[in-house]
Amino acid sequence: MMSAYVKIPLQLLILGTGVLVFVFYLFEAPPIVSIASMTRQSRRRRVRGEYAALGKTFEAEVAARRDAAERDDREAFIASDARVKETRAKAVALVKQATGDQSYNDANYVFRRSSRRQMPSDWSA
Repeated sequence: MMSAYVKIPLQLLILGTGVLVFVFYLFEAPPIVSIASMTRQSRRRRVRGEYAALGKTFEAEVAARRDAAERDDREAFIASDARVKETRAKAVALVKQATGDQSYNDANYVFRRSSRRQMPSDWSA
């Protein structure tokens, strides 16, 4: 049985990691879809043009959100963050359409993919 002396610091470590990932993705462009195989499938299928257009829109909206965060403009940040979420939702719907997997959910893959992409290659072995 774990005591609170172990549980509380562990929960703070987990919370801190989540906050750091969140802040990191304010300034670094996140993947539009976190599961790479779904991205590859969407690029191969008949929706590839629409997926590419959403990708460009997503990158532009992430850049606008980053600029608003750097300027400390709260209203612009909230508006651009809503557009980022809307564009990502469209991309997820497109992935579901392209793959036929209506249960697709990549929420648990963000940390894994970001750590694989951002850590030095000799750490991921």
